[in-house]
Amino acid sequence: MKNIPEILKTIAELTPKGVVYPPRLLRNHNQDIELDKEVLKYLVQGGEAGGYYHWLTLLIQHSDAKLIVELGNRYGSSTIAMYHGLKTDQILMSLDIDKDQRYVTQEIFDSPKVKFIYGDCIDFNTYEQNNVSIPINIDILFTDTIHFYEQVSAEYEVYELLLSDEALVIIDDINLNDKRKFWDELTSHAKYDLTELCHASGFGAVHYIRPKSERMRTKEERIQIALQRSSTVWKNRFHKLNNEQSLLSQRINEIRKTQRKKWIKKAIATLSGK
Repeated sequence: MKNIPEILKTIAELTPKGVVYPPRLLRNHNQDIELDKEVLKYLVQGGEAGGYYHWLTLLIQHSDAKLIVELGNRYGSSTIAMYHGLKTDQILMSLDIDKDQRYVTQEIFDSPKVKFIYGDCIDFNTYEQNNVSIPINIDILFTDTIHFYEQVSAEYEVYELLLSDEALVIIDDINLNDKRKFWDELTSHAKYDLTELCHASGFGAVHYIRPKSERMRTKEERIQIALQRSSTVWKNRFHKLNNEQSLLSQRINEIRKTQRKKWIKKAIATLSGK
């Protein structure tokens, strides 16, 4: 992707002016449901709670991105925003572990420019299970999944090799839980904290530039490394889960032993008449 600093400057100037979404894209919001009314307000009005929707639309409209990947699309509001900005030569791949994109209209589901993928974004088997190729040369990666350091750092590690040589990594809710830790640790690329402009809970853009020394790898090699990283993350999660279960079992046994001692002591005291 080209001219990223200029694009970010342009959309920062345009975002406060807002974006108008056509009614046909908003028809799945039920005005009798409080959550739907609240989300619709964010889409229509923008502001500190929903300004990032308008920002995403403008980013797609004003960039030369060809492949956009969205990790986490619960309910589908950000998907609607990006779809509205899509040009004819742009593709949006949208992933979520849950099949609950309640606000997404049939027009978007039917669009050849949008591909919905269901499964864990860290597990690359997800792509095969959805009959989709692993994305390569991602120009815009937008992540809005589980709001924890462990998750976002794993996503970055796995998807970094799949990015274009120059790309944007967009991270929502960077101030929630321990997610800010990842944002602060990422010092190898230019970063833009857009919290005030886009989202009260934090919103950031990373201008990713692959070092020239790493640009000799073929697409196949990059996908292979990404697969290896994905496998490593899953192995580490498996071992961590096993360790946690082992510690839990150990603690339960300790509690049981303590309880048995109390019961025995009480029984002896009863028998001795004390």
